[in-house]
Amino acid sequence: AGLGTRRRPGGLPPFAEWCLPWSVTAVFLVNLVEQGDIPFHMVGTHRRVYAKDVLQFKAKRDQTRRKLLRDLVRAEVADGTYEELPPADGASG
Repeated sequence: AGLGTRRRPGGLPPFAEWCLPWSVTAVFLVNLVEQGDIPFHMVGTHRRVYAKDVLQFKAKRDQTRRKLLRDLVRAEVADGTYEELPPADGASG
């Protein structure tokens, strides 16, 4: 079943299904939750996360990765080891 196709009471998908789109293990996602990177709440003995929180974390992580990659390329361009600068945020290419 895909993300969100099975529902628990309250309309939340099973916790482990959040792992599928990222190709990560449940243990990795649990660690993110327990480190406070993604908010959660308990329903009985089960952790629950909201889609908005998972997607917000992913967007922030992706933005950080893109910035680090651009910075790396800029440093390599400055050193003469890379041929051109990457496009700015939001630019295609």
